[in-house]
Amino acid sequence: MPLTQDSENAFRQCLRLLAPLRNPQQRQQMSRNVEHFIEQGKWIPTFTLKEIALLFYPDESNRSTALLLDMQAAMKRQELVSSISNDPTKFRPNDFALWTQCPPVPAHSPLRFWLPVFMQGTDEKAPTNGAVLAVDWRAQIRDAATEWASERLAGGKITTKVAAAKEMEVWCRNHDVKAERGKPPVYEYIKRHILNSWTPPS
Repeated sequence: MPLTQDSENAFRQCLRLLAPLRNPQQRQQMSRNVEHFIEQGKWIPTFTLKEIALLFYPDESNRSTALLLDMQAAMKRQELVSSISNDPTKFRPNDFALWTQCPPVPAHSPLRFWLPVFMQGTDEKAPTNGAVLAVDWRAQIRDAATEWASERLAGGKITTKVAAAKEMEVWCRNHDVKAERGKPPVYEYIKRHILNSWTPPS
């Protein structure tokens, strides 16, 4: 089945973005492969995490680097798993639909053509008002939750994940910790996506 014009453009956009990572011979082969896949109209692309990060945030190196670190950490925790059994270092875009902490894919990313609608984001750029990058604010919240829970434990109090998430919502507002869209994360998001694998000290 022929690809739509938008999908063809997405393939060629991937080629343009990934070309700097390849030598001239590899770029030639990439170009031939892409045109062949467009002609066949039945290929689902596979990428390394470094390539995914670059394609996710074109022309935004800071966000791309932050996402790469997040993905590598999620892979170590087995929260992000490849569906390619013979090469687990490569991923299909739809693998990220199962990663609960995956941010919305920007509208200017070519990956949007291989991801479900519920993962679609906007062209909103990263906040430039000193907000912490994604990889940093999540780690900050987990570290703060551990410190807060440790203090409670020292006073003989037991901490639950729900209580920690509520406390961290207040902590984020007080410490100006912001998520990708420039706003402090709320309790429900913290509980489900940041402290989901966090365990209170005991």
